[in-house]
Amino acid sequence: MTGDFTTTDPLEIKDTAFQFEAVKMAAKQDKAGWVVTLRIKTEEATDPQNRQFILDWVGSRYMLVMARIADNEEIVVPDEVVEGKRLVQSAAMLCNDPNFQKWLVDSDLTFDAAPDLAAEALRAHLGIKSRADLRDNKSAQLAFKRLMEDFYNEGPAPLEEPIEEPIDNPAAFP
Repeated sequence: MTGDFTTTDPLEIKDTAFQFEAVKMAAKQDKAGWVVTLRIKTEEATDPQNRQFILDWVGSRYMLVMARIADNEEIVVPDEVVEGKRLVQSAAMLCNDPNFQKWLVDSDLTFDAAPDLAAEALRAHLGIKSRADLRDNKSAQLAFKRLMEDFYNEGPAPLEEPIEEPIDNPAAFP
């Protein structure tokens, strides 16, 4: 296909992408990989934006981004995606928890109790560059779950009670 414009720019890809609903009809494995058969409704296949897809020669290569659609027309979010996002949120919340920070110090994973040091210790312990990596990294997810289990089972040592200083001017505090 000499003369075709090519791009890797995500915005240009979106502008030129075929967009249609398809139903998976079959899937089988051969020596080279998987062969998937899709059914596309006639009105979608003949839509001017999608017509080129039908006209392209057999053997044309495509970049695919697909999402399963439920009967209510909403995208089905896989359980592992939901779990990954939940773990990222849990990591952020735990790093801001003074009890978790103290537990990290007591466990010799960091030298002082502070949110940024807790995040740094967590990343180092899990072998990740960012807590966001928990979204997809299965081994880091497992290690984080074990760490949370240890924290919740062992529990942190009680935080030191703040020293109450006498108030010089009690009237200043209603």
